[in-house]
Amino acid sequence: YIYYARPEGEDTRPESNKIYTEFALNVYLSSSRQHPIPINTYEELMNMYPNSYYILMNDLVLDNETFQPINVSFASFDGNGHTIRFVGDYDFGSSSQIGLFASIPDGAIVKNLTVTISGGTVDQSLGRATVTFRTTSSSFNIGLIAGENLGAISNCYVYSEAVTNSPYTNFLTVSTSSLEDIGYVAGIAGTNTGSITNSRSALYAISSYNLAGVVGTNSGIIASTYFKNGVLIGNSRTQNLAGFAIENTSDAQILTSYVSGTNNSTMVYSDDT
Repeated sequence: YIYYARPEGEDTRPESNKIYTEFALNVYLSSSRQHPIPINTYEELMNMYPNSYYILMNDLVLDNETFQPINVSFASFDGNGHTIRFVGDYDFGSSSQIGLFASIPDGAIVKNLTVTISGGTVDQSLGRATVTFRTTSSSFNIGLIAGENLGAISNCYVYSEAVTNSPYTNFLTVSTSSLEDIGYVAGIAGTNTGSITNSRSALYAISSYNLAGVVGTNSGIIASTYFKNGVLIGNSRTQNLAGFAIENTSDAQILTSYVSGTNNSTMVYSDDT
């Protein structure tokens, strides 16, 4: 900004009378449960503040060139009925907690949100499209909502989108540096120590690692949640395969929840509606 020191009665602005000043303006957004911060763009999604409340205002696509799992200690994320899409292949480097959120903090909630996978590479010989998540971590948790849930997930839906104008559906696959790695791949969360309620999964996935429809490991509470209309395919190296959860600890609870469909030695799937 430029200010002029002008003697009274003069209209000219001589160079010698210029006064220069600089200042910085920092804007910090405040939020509450009643007044969440709106998220309209991918850039706003990737710049969430700690301890804040958010509401999604548009469907968004996660940029497969720049996206890394969101890792901020937020208070609440309301999807507001909107959808966030993984489109194509993603390289997560050495990340071990992989999903839209790396970890949902204790006391935080994610609600009213749909997360999908789409835009995979079509392989006509296999009869499917694949969306690949890559990591170099030797142990990992993968879920479309969160790699790790310490808080609450409520009224959320994850599924694999069909390929447009094609009979194929997008399958999630995982690529790592070694088949000796230990990993959990699941529809909603890789591991859950919090709560998951009133949610559903229709994930299509094929994996050499622990693979489940809803969660990889559960030591929290899951209620009114189900896996239906998805397909889970293991192979000869698959560690474990389950429709709902690979592990459910002795003090964990799974209530009023179910898996629907049929299975064989390498596949768990649902073909009903």
